[in-house]
Amino acid sequence: MTDPNATPRPRLSTLGAIYVTHHAAQDYLREGVPRPAGLEEARRTLTALLLDAYVQGDGELREGEQTTVRRRDKRTGLDLSARVTLSGRLIVVVGCTARDLVEGRGNTAARRERRAREGGQ
Repeated sequence: MTDPNATPRPRLSTLGAIYVTHHAAQDYLREGVPRPAGLEEARRTLTALLLDAYVQGDGELREGEQTTVRRRDKRTGLDLSARVTLSGRLIVVVGCTARDLVEGRGNTAARRERRAREGGQ
């Protein structure tokens, strides 16, 4: 249960401009759900998705330090984590992981498919 007195974590879009590196776009292209058509589409999609991401941990971005941001969206079934670093007002995305959420449990779709192939539940 969340603390009603806790300060809400700011969305990434309120902290600066987001720049997705080539490497992060490649990560998303490899893992993206749904799969983007190419590198530039992956970069644009990842940028748009991260606008509503929240900073993990203490909720602070620090110059030159890598921090994890996350966006989980039950409506689209996407769980997205990205490693970012702050450079002035620019939030540089250096890598990411993306997965499908299985309704109600937070497991990946790949795990669900693997269990189905193995005859498990």
